[in-house]
Amino acid sequence: IESEDLQYDRERARKASLRYFEKMQKDGVVDVDAVFACNDDMGLGARSAILHLEREGVQFRRHLGIVGYDGVKEMRDYLDNHDRWVIGTIDVKLKEQISRCLDIMQMMIEQGVRDGRVELVDPVVYRV
Repeated sequence: IESEDLQYDRERARKASLRYFEKMQKDGVVDVDAVFACNDDMGLGARSAILHLEREGVQFRRHLGIVGYDGVKEMRDYLDNHDRWVIGTIDVKLKEQISRCLDIMQMMIEQGVRDGRVELVDPVVYRV
């Protein structure tokens, strides 16, 4: 199920997750396998929704895994501490991407080149 545009916001993701999980709930059990979040904040919002529902007595039929995107410290900390819900994140090395981009832009300006070279930054996958 794809959500509406949540603008990469943790609280919006939390509220949307609550709505989706409650719709999928049957007899106090939610049947969902995983959540893939477009960024880690949204993944953390989904995690918050899961914890809330658990406190309300809702159960999940299977172990639900959350995978985020960004590799933020909070997600990596959950992984390092073997969090029950967070199973992975992808660090896209944003600072390195920005640095390379600025270098390429500077070269393009200095050399009057319109087509810059492409340099890919390999992501780092963190997982349980």
